[in-house]
Amino acid sequence: MIFSREEHQLEIQRWQNRLVKNCSICKGTGSIDKVGSSKAIMCACQEQAMLNAHLAASGIPRKYLDKSWNWEGLNNNKESTEKIKEYASNFKNYYYDGKGVYIYGQQGRGKSVLESLVAREVAALVNDDHGKHFRVMFMIYEELVQLSHQGRSDLKAKELMSRIISKSDLLIIDNIGSETGSKEYNTKLLEFVLRKRDNDNVPTIISSNYTPEQLKQAYSDTVHDFVKQNFNYVLVQGENFRKKDNEFDNIDELLEEDFN
Repeated sequence: MIFSREEHQLEIQRWQNRLVKNCSICKGTGSIDKVGSSKAIMCACQEQAMLNAHLAASGIPRKYLDKSWNWEGLNNNKESTEKIKEYASNFKNYYYDGKGVYIYGQQGRGKSVLESLVAREVAALVNDDHGKHFRVMFMIYEELVQLSHQGRSDLKAKELMSRIISKSDLLIIDNIGSETGSKEYNTKLLEFVLRKRDNDNVPTIISSNYTPEQLKQAYSDTVHDFVKQNFNYVLVQGENFRKKDNEFDNIDELLEEDFN
């Protein structure tokens, strides 16, 4: 979990305000009377609020926790969607094989959405090894790089980094290739993460704009070899769903609008 206990409680409150407060079933209480009993049970809205808080605390983007984001809504990427959906549906088999997915394609094609949908499904499954729900962590690679730098002088950051890499049943690393900083440092970090996950025989999902061959050129033969050995390749194609008719031509205009 990326959040502290206090942050997690605030996240629960955030989702309660969105899902429980105006629930027509429980009238905002989060619980309903159990038929034939004097006890109450948790309302579905409260269950969803607790689940969403847990997922957000694991790094999964809040944006993609909304139910409007689903497999059926990704028709532009039908072939890739079916492959990723199959992976999520059969995750326990892939988990025991330590098999991950390398998702690649141009920006705006839905790679992060696919990762989030997998995360949502896997986090709802129980890992028979420890009898609890699968521990899923979602990190933008830039965040992982920055956390690694911070861990060199901050013990808490170092411990968090270790938990993310070593304790996650499924680690999702989003947007590899857009991180800042030293190419040599970023390559060594990626090699370390992939080697550690390989040694522990646990799966990782990676998304990138790079093709597998471009990944080799951008990082190293070692990174490419680990990906080739432990990942299924999924190419995401289709229209750029981020584009809108009124989008700005450059970032300067966008920033100017935000601050005026």
